[in-house]
Amino acid sequence: MDVNDTFSRIWAAFDAGEIVPSCAWCGRVRIDESWLFASPAALAAIDQRLTLSHSICDVCAQSYAPCPQAVRDVERVDVRS
Repeated sequence: MDVNDTFSRIWAAFDAGEIVPSCAWCGRVRIDESWLFASPAALAAIDQRLTLSHSICDVCAQSYAPCPQAVRDVERVDVRS
């Protein structure tokens, strides 16, 4: 998908009152189940407060996943003491 297609899809979602998921870590937006970088012009043309919803893309989710040791350590904490 090129820059013009991305702009058109974001604008169409804004115009229709739809929500576009945006990765809170890297800034990509999800369009047609693909995470893409949107041009600054595309995001400036819409009211981001009404159109974008924070999410996390697959790449960032894998990068920021807790390590298994940290999860095991948290599970061992006794909060009753």
